[in-house]
Amino acid sequence: MDAKMMMLALEEIAQLERSTEPSETEPDSHAEIERRGFRRGLRHAAKIARHALTFDREILGVTEIGSAAYSVLNEDEKAHLHNLNSTITEIEMIYHPIAVALNIQLEKRRLDRTDLLHDFSIQLNIELFPSGDIDFQDSDSIWEISQPLNNERDPPPDFGFGAVDTNHAEPGKLQEEPQCYLYHQLRDHTGLKLQDLLRVGLVWVDLVVTYQSVHPVTGPGCAVATITP
Repeated sequence: MDAKMMMLALEEIAQLERSTEPSETEPDSHAEIERRGFRRGLRHAAKIARHALTFDREILGVTEIGSAAYSVLNEDEKAHLHNLNSTITEIEMIYHPIAVALNIQLEKRRLDRTDLLHDFSIQLNIELFPSGDIDFQDSDSIWEISQPLNNERDPPPDFGFGAVDTNHAEPGKLQEEPQCYLYHQLRDHTGLKLQDLLRVGLVWVDLVVTYQSVHPVTGPGCAVATITP
C-alpha cells in the first residue's frame, strides 16, 4: 500500500469511528442493546485497523502531524494541545512514584518463598474521551494507551515513562513544546490527527495490579507439578 492509499484508509477509519450516532430508540430496548454491541464491535475493529496501518505508515515514513499543520491552528486550539500535554505529564508525575513503590513492595514479596505471591504485573491504562456529556457505559473513546510499569525505578531513566524533564518529541517532527513520553506516543505512534487530539476533554486512568499465585493440586493419584523460578 502506498502512502496516498494509506492516508485515505486512515481517513476512512476515522469516519467509521465517528459514524455510530446514538440511537433514538429506548435506552434499555433490545434494539438499543444490540446497537451498542454493534458500535463496540465497529470501534474495536477500527482501532485494530488503525494500529496496523499506523505500523505500516511509520515504515513508509508518512507523517500526518507536522509543523505546517500546527501552524494553521488558532490560539485556543494550540492552548488545548498544551493543556492536554500538561495533563498527561501530570499523570506521569503522579503514577511513576506509585509504580516505583509497588515494584519495590511486590518484588520483595515475590522473592520471599514463604509468600504466596508468585509473580505480578503493573499496568497503567489510559483512555481518552471527547468533550461533552459522557456515558461510560456506551461512550466512544478516542484512543486507549496501555503502559507496562513493571520495571519502574527511581530516578526514572532519561527517556521513557516518568522522565518528564526530557523532551520526547522526535527530531524533524512537531516541536512546538517539550513533550512527555505518553503524549509523544499519542502524537507520533498512534495515527491520531490533530483534530482527534483537539476533541479530548477527559483522560480516564486505571492502574491495574495483577497478583499471581500458584496452587499445586496434591494428594493420592496426583502427579507432582513443578515450576521453574
